[in-house]
Amino acid sequence: MKSKNIFLSFLFCCMLLLVIGQKPKQTAQPKAERPLEIIRLLNDSRTAPPELGIDALIGIADSKKVVNDRAWRLSILEEAYRRTADVKYRVRRKLIPFDGVSVDTQPNYLSYVFDLKLDELSLKGRIIKLIASQSPERAKQLLFQIGGRLELKPLVWQQSNYGA
Repeated sequence: MKSKNIFLSFLFCCMLLLVIGQKPKQTAQPKAERPLEIIRLLNDSRTAPPELGIDALIGIADSKKVVNDRAWRLSILEEAYRRTADVKYRVRRKLIPFDGVSVDTQPNYLSYVFDLKLDELSLKGRIIKLIASQSPERAKQLLFQIGGRLELKPLVWQQSNYGA
């Protein structure tokens, strides 16, 4: 019995020494807090129409408050790239003006809108350009995903659209 108590005491002392001798767990360095106003802008951009939301995401990713956080910047740009699938127009269109056509027509106003480069292909190009500065390999992958097949359909000219 006495030897049993001595053995248990010895075991207890050894375990106590092991516990005391262990180094405390190193906690991960806390990440710098991300600015609350940027978080709010990101949330607002997610509720906006795709064209405007993606343009806002690109602007946020290119801002000075995000550029220093590489992982966060890339995740914002990746999100913007994924959202391009929701954009209404796939490629830019341009109205070619000619004599006798009124400038106050729907196609002409639409041409002004396309000058903002908010179509799917233009947005993807802007995003890939920003990603290339951080991760050239990822930019190549996204570029090859676009491919060369644009699947454009011919447009039909309608006399009523031009006020003639």
